[in-house]
Amino acid sequence: MGIIMEASATQAIPYPLEAHEAEAYAAFWGLNFAKDCCFSNVILKSDNIEVMGALKQRRCFNSCFGTFITDAISLIKNFRFVKFSHVKREGNRVAHELATLALTTPNCMWMEDAPSHVQNLAMLDVFPLS
Repeated sequence: MGIIMEASATQAIPYPLEAHEAEAYAAFWGLNFAKDCCFSNVILKSDNIEVMGALKQRRCFNSCFGTFITDAISLIKNFRFVKFSHVKREGNRVAHELATLALTTPNCMWMEDAPSHVQNLAMLDVFPLS
């Protein structure tokens, strides 16, 4: 078994965005964070099918959404392996918990040691209780 989570972070979004724009911004920010951490293999999961589709198909749009997608796509070259995965909201509990945590603890980063409740959710994603 490999390392499930080497780093996690919360980031306050500095401007008002529609839901799909916020997800696209989060994808860009997450890839940039992974690049800064020198990760070579990245799996980006989201429950937003529009964002995952745009990233998988390398589609560009003339909009705020498109700018974040284009910026995220431009970061792909920094990794040996990148996978974009659409998951149901129930399958993305770690991201949901980090987003909730960002409301009270914005702009925090954890390297190798995320909050214990987030680590527990990550383990449940890998080893569900069935």
